[in-house]
Amino acid sequence: MEEAKKTTVKLTGPQVAQLASQEQRKLEDITARLQKFQDFRNDLRGAKDALDEIGKSEKGAKILVDLGAGILVEAKLEDNSKAISALAGNVFRKKSGKEIKDFLDKKIKNMDLTIEKTVEEHQKTATRLTQLENILEAGKRQLQARQ
Repeated sequence: MEEAKKTTVKLTGPQVAQLASQEQRKLEDITARLQKFQDFRNDLRGAKDALDEIGKSEKGAKILVDLGAGILVEAKLEDNSKAISALAGNVFRKKSGKEIKDFLDKKIKNMDLTIEKTVEEHQKTATRLTQLENILEAGKRQLQARQ
């Protein structure tokens, strides 16, 4: 069995501080990305819940439609069995509620996996940052002890 070769790398205090700073920026980027993923997952879940509620409504029921920017319009429900889904860009297709819910379930499952991987990446980066901060702190204590 081959023995793993051990190498020693010596870093100066400023080099360790620079590594810690890079890890801090990486951690902030991962946190922002994670928040966007969670927001998108919540949007998917909200769309699925809305489809479920519309499916329970009767034809002719009045509903509020959110146009964005806090603007709502009142509309009458003509068909609660279908909805229009974006395929890509400005291409839309009418699909059954079940088709859309199945599609949303797949997207939610994929987002859950993406969020899980991103959380793991966040934890690893946070651990590396803590280790670098501990090294910096130990170096400071050692310098103070010498004085």
